[in-house]
Amino acid sequence: MGSSLPSSTKAGIQAAETEKAKDTAIIDVKALSTAITGRFGALPETGIHAIPRIPAYILKKNKNLYVPRSIAIGPYHHGKKHLQAMEQHKFRYLQDLLKRSNANAFSANACLEGLLKKMEAMEAKARRCYSEDIKLKKTEFVQMMVLDACFIIEFLFKLDDRKGNISDVGFGGLQSIDTDLLLLENQIPFFIIEELFELLGAESNKRTFLTSHLYNHLTSENFFGAENREKQPKNPQEIHHLLHLYYHWFIGNTKERRESEKTSDKNEQIREDVIPCATVLHEAGVSFRKKILPGHNFDITFKKGVMEIPAIRIEDPNMHCFANLVAFEQSIRCETMKMTSFTLLMDSLLNTEKDVAILQRCDVIDNTLGSEKVVARLFNQLGVYGPIKKNHFAEIFRQVNRYRNNKCNKYRARLVHDYFNTPWAILSLVAALVLLALTLWQSFFATYSYFHPP
Repeated sequence: MGSSLPSSTKAGIQAAETEKAKDTAIIDVKALSTAITGRFGALPETGIHAIPRIPAYILKKNKNLYVPRSIAIGPYHHGKKHLQAMEQHKFRYLQDLLKRSNANAFSANACLEGLLKKMEAMEAKARRCYSEDIKLKKTEFVQMMVLDACFIIEFLFKLDDRKGNISDVGFGGLQSIDTDLLLLENQIPFFIIEELFELLGAESNKRTFLTSHLYNHLTSENFFGAENREKQPKNPQEIHHLLHLYYHWFIGNTKERRESEKTSDKNEQIREDVIPCATVLHEAGVSFRKKILPGHNFDITFKKGVMEIPAIRIEDPNMHCFANLVAFEQSIRCETMKMTSFTLLMDSLLNTEKDVAILQRCDVIDNTLGSEKVVARLFNQLGVYGPIKKNHFAEIFRQVNRYRNNKCNKYRARLVHDYFNTPWAILSLVAALVLLALTLWQSFFATYSYFHPP
């Protein structure tokens, strides 16, 4: 009977038997267990020490905000073709840095060997700072870290030498390098910079020199106004990378809202996660003003229908920094996400170019991009990447929604939207009112002359 089966049927039976044999094959459990546990040692450290990869769903919105344009720092973008032009400048900066250290009676070769040995000792710890396994060989990884750390150190020296005017930073220019140094995926652990800087023997107080020069230079990259930049804030006890330090200076030190400001009734159900756009609020009688001498970067208040916001400078480098600060905050998952909360607020206010124009007219937004539509799209693309445990502006949201839900303000908003939304609508309404007044005036005189004939 088996010989009478068609050849296609026989082939099917053979394939089924082969698959069954595969399923019942005995695996080497011990070897598989060893292979799995062997990967444990390469896992990155958990928590905010890790330098994470930005998730694909964030990159999909606007990849250009997160990818370096001139220089690769660290392993994530190492070796990319469009960044090769700056690699030769890293070697030149390393050479210049070694010449500085040569004044301390060390030869350049001996100094370089010391840097490489020091980095070799820190290699395992440095690899664990990244959220994914780095495929570079040991020699490549050590060389990359030494070149990148020394580039940053010499970059600061050159800023100090020439008082911020660097003409030989290479292809891309100073502004492009500044932007790239504050990208989340373009970081190296800060302890590497500190340890190599100490080995060079250029300064006794390594952290004070590094952070003070970084602060003086990076202050200009802040997207908030310059009113609150008179004194450098204290450094955190542990600095994980340059973007973390920047976040601590300009975001992390922001004061929490005082409990006395939180006056909402807990029984009153007012939304604290969304507010209408600036145009709708403007129609409802809300005014926007630039905050004069704000106490901190997020010193936003709402009183009696007036929202005061510190000035925000919108330009290309700042938006890169803004986006990466939001991504960094999402990666560390802190309790109060101030940057994410601010993004939620601005994303709610700025839906269209009309909304941007309203904030521009009152000097809240200083737009150097030229197009209001581009600004609105940038904030809409940033959006909110994840849940917020504690909205820093929850009370502002409640106050705004309570004001708008007031019946008088609702009627005012409807009147403005229906009859004062365009100049022609206003002219038509004025013309109708004038015609009504003339008609009433004529009716009055006609009635008066009827009862009081001349």
